[in-house]
Amino acid sequence: MKKINITIFSGGSGNIELLNVLKDLKKKNLINLNLLINGYDDGKSTGFLRELFPDMLGPSDFRKNCENLLNLEIHEHSILKKIISYRFSNFRDFQFFISNVFKESNTYNEYKFIKNLNWQKFTFFKNCLMKFKEALIKKNFDKTKFKDISLGNIFFVGNYLASNKNFNSAIKNFTNFFEMRDTIHNVTDGQNLFLCGLTKKGKILKNEVEIIENKTKEMISEIFLTKNPLKTEEKIKIENYIQYKDKINYLRKREITPKINKEIISIIKKTDILIYGTGTQNSSLFPSYLT
Repeated sequence: MKKINITIFSGGSGNIELLNVLKDLKKKNLINLNLLINGYDDGKSTGFLRELFPDMLGPSDFRKNCENLLNLEIHEHSILKKIISYRFSNFRDFQFFISNVFKESNTYNEYKFIKNLNWQKFTFFKNCLMKFKEALIKKNFDKTKFKDISLGNIFFVGNYLASNKNFNSAIKNFTNFFEMRDTIHNVTDGQNLFLCGLTKKGKILKNEVEIIENKTKEMISEIFLTKNPLKTEEKIKIENYIQYKDKINYLRKREITPKINKEIISIIKKTDILIYGTGTQNSSLFPSYLT
């Protein structure tokens, strides 16, 4: 029986109910499932990590989908679930973790689940965390910003550094580790870009966070991807333009259209069912369609 190829444009968590159904079909070997995601998330802890490593896209939505697709009936997947969802409240928590988790004499039950990984996974995981630690030591950063950060995201960053800062290679290594091979893909070639938006009344939303919050609840008419994030002073400058078309023109000049991940072309051509998923449209989904 030929498997059905299903492809979903997705954000991080908006399609979780649909994925619960589809992963069951995937488990029964009835479908091939592909999730197409962008990496423009820059809120909260992901934003902090992107500040620390300014040439990197955001890993959170890739991590969330890995977590959503884990099959907890499989023992190893329950271990992977603990790893991907474990969180550090603050920098001191992370320091304590990294100082103790890989010690032979480690007696902390809270970390025991990591020792249950097979040797190949354990070694890869350890190497990635050491890469992150070594890079972090060289950074001068505000320790108070290191809060509520997932181990999954830290692992991704270490893996990104170990992958010679090739974001799409890092996704492959990350998804393979969590046994989601050839399922989760970045829409673009991995170029690091930043999202901003413009409302119909001419208000600038200078990043992905402001687009999601959209505190004034104005309709968003345009979104843009730029090489560098908009700064507050630049936001004010654009908003001071009287003519709406001048605001558009300014942002158009800064706009970059990312190149597609070439693997996506083949995936879409082979797709039987293409789903434009639910989620926060102007941050999770529309930016993917720009590619």
